[in-house]
Amino acid sequence: MAKLNPHKFIKVYPVAYVNPSTLKGAKYNPRTIEDKELQQLAHNIAQFGFLDAVSACKEDNELLGGHQRVKAALMLLEGKYKPLDSKGKPLAFTPPTTIPVIYVEGLTPTQRRTINLSLNRISGNWDYDKLVGMVKDLHASAMDQLDATLEGVEAELRAIELLTPTGFTAAEIADYLDVSTKDGDGKGPLPTKGTPKLTLEFTSKELRDAFKAYVAEGDEDAPSGDNIAKRLGITTTPAKRKSN
Repeated sequence: MAKLNPHKFIKVYPVAYVNPSTLKGAKYNPRTIEDKELQQLAHNIAQFGFLDAVSACKEDNELLGGHQRVKAALMLLEGKYKPLDSKGKPLAFTPPTTIPVIYVEGLTPTQRRTINLSLNRISGNWDYDKLVGMVKDLHASAMDQLDATLEGVEAELRAIELLTPTGFTAAEIADYLDVSTKDGDGKGPLPTKGTPKLTLEFTSKELRDAFKAYVAEGDEDAPSGDNIAKRLGITTTPAKRKSN
């Protein structure tokens, strides 16, 4: 007797728009997210809209992929997170009462878990030449948008802050700004593929201290600047003084 094709009865539906509260997370989903990243995700949804459809099982509304985006949408919908604009004022946005969902029908429990893992795991690698170039272009654009009264270190840090909705931390952005995409022409090597190890070399003690104060801001139990840098995986070194 011929074996049944396990994919024969799987049906993928066109994109539907549903209230995120009708979707339920899979208990087996291994992906987690920190509160700060979840807030960044919610901020992006508020600013740009829900741009990427999640996937779920038609039979019971159990999510296959998009758990964190659904959490972020619910935070906005329920008023648990109130995003601010670049000037610190409440951001005007339309609550995500419906979000795009691709429903799949006919998956076995094993197939559900396999799809969940693949959606969380398969992500590719960075082309760091392009990544660093994009960060520098976005930073230059952010600098142009700043209030004219900001200058020097304060302006640099504010421009970095404006780029955090990309999902990169302020420390990562600062590191990429200090990297050249041309061999032999820069202050530091390109990060290796995978999770970058960050090393920041500041041009002055003032800039180093200002950056440490910036990353410590808002932390109720903020340790010393050096401990913060260590926790972020950053090695900070002040600029070397030239001897007379």
